[in-house]
Amino acid sequence: MLEEISTFEDWSAFLKKDVEYTVALFTVPWCGSCKILGKKLKTFSDENNEENLQYTVIDADTITEEKLLKIQRGKESNLKMNLKRQFSWKYLTFVLLFVIGYSTYQSTKNIEKLTADLKHEQDSIRQLKIQNEALKTSDLHENRVHPKIIQIHENDHEKSVEKEIFHAPPPAAIKEENQPKGSKYEFGKVVKITQSQYDHTRGTPTDPVLLERRDFVRKMMKHAWGGYKQKAWGYNEVQPKSGTPSTSNIFGKAKTGATIIDGLDTLWIMGLEEEFYDGRRWVQESFNLRVSNSMLSSFETVIRFLGGLLGAYHMSGDPLFADKAKEVAQLIDPAFNTPFPAAHFNPASGRHDGNNGRILAEVGSFHLEYYDLAYATGEQHWFDRAYGIRKLLHDVSKKDGLVANRLSVPRKASTDEWTVSPSGSSYSYGAEGDSYYEYLIKSYVQTGLKDEQAKEMYFESLAGAKKHLLKSKDGHKFFQDYPGGANTMQHLACFAGGMVAYGSKYAENPVEDLEIGASVTQSCHLSYHNSPSHIGTERFTMLGGVGPGSPNYYILRPEVVESYFYLWRLTKEQQYRDMAWEAAQAIEQYCKAEYGYAGLANAGSSRPAQDNLQRSFFLAETLKYLYLIFSEDDLISLDEFVFNTEAHPMIITR
Repeated sequence: MLEEISTFEDWSAFLKKDVEYTVALFTVPWCGSCKILGKKLKTFSDENNEENLQYTVIDADTITEEKLLKIQRGKESNLKMNLKRQFSWKYLTFVLLFVIGYSTYQSTKNIEKLTADLKHEQDSIRQLKIQNEALKTSDLHENRVHPKIIQIHENDHEKSVEKEIFHAPPPAAIKEENQPKGSKYEFGKVVKITQSQYDHTRGTPTDPVLLERRDFVRKMMKHAWGGYKQKAWGYNEVQPKSGTPSTSNIFGKAKTGATIIDGLDTLWIMGLEEEFYDGRRWVQESFNLRVSNSMLSSFETVIRFLGGLLGAYHMSGDPLFADKAKEVAQLIDPAFNTPFPAAHFNPASGRHDGNNGRILAEVGSFHLEYYDLAYATGEQHWFDRAYGIRKLLHDVSKKDGLVANRLSVPRKASTDEWTVSPSGSSYSYGAEGDSYYEYLIKSYVQTGLKDEQAKEMYFESLAGAKKHLLKSKDGHKFFQDYPGGANTMQHLACFAGGMVAYGSKYAENPVEDLEIGASVTQSCHLSYHNSPSHIGTERFTMLGGVGPGSPNYYILRPEVVESYFYLWRLTKEQQYRDMAWEAAQAIEQYCKAEYGYAGLANAGSSRPAQDNLQRSFFLAETLKYLYLIFSEDDLISLDEFVFNTEAHPMIITR
């Protein structure tokens, strides 16, 4: 018989019942459940009770309230002891789990370290294989290979650093007797020009407004660099919204540091020395284009990597950068299976796609960098590469001085002369054509006004552009594509306003060319100013006024502010600094993300959405031109330097 007893009165009433052998359940709030068994005296453990409590058997006839209280207190004490035991077991379990978790974490870290070490060893083995393969394929390797050269560099921030530099043998590309020579030019005798550190304090303005605006741009650079360093150091570009490395950019997922190399000379110009030397250290210790086993754009590699390293050399005077620039050029050299380099090459294997046709802007944009490399190293080979390309571009059939955007694979004629022909009838100052024309006038300036051929080709092409590309709508001049530009202009083509103005001082009619350059730049400005975001779209329309067009994205391009820079330097009209300031503020407002600056998916909107990529040229070009606009002319004087199409300064030889 089982009864529930809650009070002493219940117990007294229960005892009066005529029951010889009774089981009673006694419950009170402070001691839990107590089972009392009459007639026998013993203690037992109820294993079926999930709380595993101790229960006491007493003589039911002698039970008193005092005895009940003792039993209750005893049960309460047992409960507390059980709670302590449970807490102790839980504590020990927690400690045990923590020890196991920490051990697992350490094991994982050790595995990651071993994996990284293994990958490093694999990379080293692959590099040795590449060098051995180069030894086998080069018929001149005995005289050309320098397996290891130890160099020591010193600067103000670092003590002597011993660095192993591996020099790949110049690969067997086209035979030297088939390579057109540049040395026939009267200025073609190359001599090495040694650089010293450039004084970045030159051109510091005294106007407090200018200083404030220049510092604003400098802070933009620090933010762009800082986000990249924090989230994608060594990779090519950062995704500034997600804070992750970009692995789908034009240089792929290999850690070849495009943003570092593209941004170095900008850091120096802005006086960001700590950031510059962080980048310099990475270049010395980690930069090796051979870690990429992808087909890279020869053109992009030249303007960003080769140009960036040469720009860093001219700013810092550090020979490390000239050495690294030469290594890059040596890796590209197998792509010269004709006087035109192949569009793509693999730096790890030396493979290329030289049997495909060429794009004008790509083959036409090696000249400034290779000429500069020749004088940085004192090696004629690079000069000859530049003028080998020039010869074919000089001889190709043209439309009133304009070269077609697409060109054939060069062929060797029966006379042993290389020839190339147009492969289409499209012409443009935008994509596929742009920097070829820019490099003509800049080559003339780069040689100290000695390259008359470049000057002649430039002004012939400009005459063709005035005839076929230059249009006017509602008083606004612009360059549209030919044929069928449909009253639109590419953002890419906006560099041409600055180019035509820059070349005007060497023109037969400088006033006309300066006016064209200014008018085109004004149209490009309106594409920004009339956009709800004050940022121009990838292509803009001239119908119904200048405004956003299609496609309407913005990827941090520099061409508009580039033309502001040249027009400011040439005219000293305040409007160009005002235009630049409007653009800088708009970029800060709409493009700034947590870890850098992002492009816009719809720049023609009042609420543009960001993409998730900070292009390396934003640091190399856009921010550099903005900073220079708010500086005095003595900083990177146009009498001392020309800019390549990635805004890296190349010296003017005399």
